[in-house]
Amino acid sequence: MKSLEQRFIEFFSRVQGTESLDAEMFRELFGASRRADFLLKDREAIVEVKTLKIDPVYKVEARLAVHRNRPEFPLYFWRAELSEILKHLPDGEAIKKDIFRALTNSVQNAFRSANDQIRETKRILNLPKSCGILVVLNENVEILRPDYVTARANAMILEAKNDSLRFPEIAYVWIFSETHSRKVGTVLQGAPIILLEEPQSDHSPELGDYLVIVERTLGEAVTIAAISRQNREF
Repeated sequence: MKSLEQRFIEFFSRVQGTESLDAEMFRELFGASRRADFLLKDREAIVEVKTLKIDPVYKVEARLAVHRNRPEFPLYFWRAELSEILKHLPDGEAIKKDIFRALTNSVQNAFRSANDQIRETKRILNLPKSCGILVVLNENVEILRPDYVTARANAMILEAKNDSLRFPEIAYVWIFSETHSRKVGTVLQGAPIILLEEPQSDHSPELGDYLVIVERTLGEAVTIAAISRQNREF
């Protein structure tokens, strides 16, 4: 079977009103400048696809190792949950937050890179009103659970810097986590598809409705079922 990223890109290439920025005309136009992956809905949106590939599980052990010699650090003879271990440490909550940020650092990196690529795409194609969509794919990294990725993406899409959004080019985040698939019915393997929206972006309301329609079709096209959807409301 083709990778999740390959299936996703093939699907988007067939959506009406979509242009692949990997086409020869765009490669010549952009030259050495960074660009996103797709123009969607007749250039109303710019899509950048990022795949989480590096398993950060080693970061958990590295951060726990510095605490193992503490007298209050528990000794288990079975595989214990992280929360079970940290509840014995007075600073366990702070350690947990540090581990969470380390585990999900790849999500922040995806935001940083996608924001730059979408901004450059807007500039070179003169599309100042197009909104940016970051797609985050997880095919194989089991430790990056959908709730972890979603929580970090929530924080990133709202993070402020100097009284403005740190990643202003990203209005939507789509999260696809095929590695956490489950049975839907008797045959279909289903996995979460989560759609986040930055609440202060000035995109047209019709775009959100359009993305919902695309999402339903996408779930079938890449052989994963859309069993979870979340809109950010504040």
